[in-house]
Amino acid sequence: MPRTINTAIRALGVTVERATVQIWPDLREAHDRLPNEVLPRAVMEAKFPRFDFSECREEADYGPQRPSNAAARTKRVRLRVKGLTGAYRRILLVTHRGFCTYIVQGADFTNAECRAYRFAEPAELVGQWAMNNDSKQRIGYGPSLLVPLEETVLATKGARRCAWQTDAP
Repeated sequence: MPRTINTAIRALGVTVERATVQIWPDLREAHDRLPNEVLPRAVMEAKFPRFDFSECREEADYGPQRPSNAAARTKRVRLRVKGLTGAYRRILLVTHRGFCTYIVQGADFTNAECRAYRFAEPAELVGQWAMNNDSKQRIGYGPSLLVPLEETVLATKGARRCAWQTDAP
């Protein structure tokens, strides 16, 4: 998780100081690799005192980060974001390319790419299943299906982002 947090800080700069920043363990990478370390909550709070780690466990015991459990984590993320759309107009998620491919259907994210989405209207909930390009796993998007608003590529020091925008105030 430190890698993702450092990416957010570099990408957002001073904007991160004005934002509500919540650290969600479900946004960690989809694969176990050395740079994708997960640290105990106290270590993270000491390293990044400005951020809200209330969702994180005291110990870094989230189990293996595997493509097989990434789909379940992304479903929780999409439903949680959908629940926040009444309170926030714009929600920005910073995560890694490999995890973004589970959050939304479509082409893989490239380095430093940002995409904007909205949640599908009931009439648009057709073709709720898609094949993940990395794992070749079939993923069901259900009522948390995201529809692209626009595609914008940002060259912001290696940030990989997924963004949601709603019509809420």
